[in-house]
Amino acid sequence: MVSESPFSRREALTALTATTLTTAFASTHSATSHAEAALQRSQLPGFYRFRVGEIEVTVLSDGVFTVPTRFSAENIPEDQLRGYLSALYYKPDNQVRHMNFALINNSKEVVLIDPGAGPDFRSTAGKLLSNLKASGYSPEQIDKVFITHAHPDHIWGLIDFFEGTPTFPNATYVLHEDEWAFWTADDAKTRLPKSLESFAVGAVRHLKPIAGRQTLFSKEAEIANGVFAVPTIGHTIGHSSVVVRSKGEQLLITGDAFYHPYITFEHPDWQPLLDMLPEKAVVTRKSLTQMAFADRQLVLAFHFAFPGLGRVAKRNGSYHWVPANWEWDT
Repeated sequence: MVSESPFSRREALTALTATTLTTAFASTHSATSHAEAALQRSQLPGFYRFRVGEIEVTVLSDGVFTVPTRFSAENIPEDQLRGYLSALYYKPDNQVRHMNFALINNSKEVVLIDPGAGPDFRSTAGKLLSNLKASGYSPEQIDKVFITHAHPDHIWGLIDFFEGTPTFPNATYVLHEDEWAFWTADDAKTRLPKSLESFAVGAVRHLKPIAGRQTLFSKEAEIANGVFAVPTIGHTIGHSSVVVRSKGEQLLITGDAFYHPYITFEHPDWQPLLDMLPEKAVVTRKSLTQMAFADRQLVLAFHFAFPGLGRVAKRNGSYHWVPANWEWDT
């Protein structure tokens, strides 16, 4: 008597089929593989578009740069700062800062919020113009350039020194009167720590050529239809932010008043190294945070991860940053 096989005919057929397919796949894969293809090390153009009511806003990336971790807070022990950031998966020694610039089109004027860092700031920066063009605009189409403050990563793109002309040839410029007065003064360099003297040299170099084309303000002012300048003093002497309002919707463009997606809201009393008026900057941070929450504003933060958009939420008595979802429909 022949003993019964432990495998059924169905199991045997399944095993045979699997072996045949595996052999065929291996043969085909080996014949058509292109393993030597070069890695593609580039990203898509860095712009993101959305609407605030009837106003179109395009976020333009100017790239990134790194700063020492200590820049994030100088008034607490460094090991406390490092521990806090490490728990959030940040690298311990250096922090990456994105640069997100807003282009506002209200159908009558095109307003650029800060002209970018330019080609001489960092090798990983200076991408604003290429992303401006990729987004469908040209430098000649910019009607106004609003300057939040005169630090290098925000204004060193004002002048094309190779050509000796303004980067945005048809634009006028808007900034706080105290910001203009401080950075264009002959003694600006002497009023800064020695390590930051280059900030003053660069500011003069870029601001003086636009003299006569600037409009100055000292209090909240409408600089274009639906676009409002709001003084937010502290990070610099005349630092200012922008609020866009249309059809009941609002966008707050913070400049550097918000500088970190966690520290800004969870520890607003921690003082970043570059705040020129640190105590005033704390008051400004808290006030802006409360306004963004109370008015349910969409927020664009310059140095948060691209595109820097989100909202301020409140949970268990504390404020928190909630990144906005990427939306394809504009």
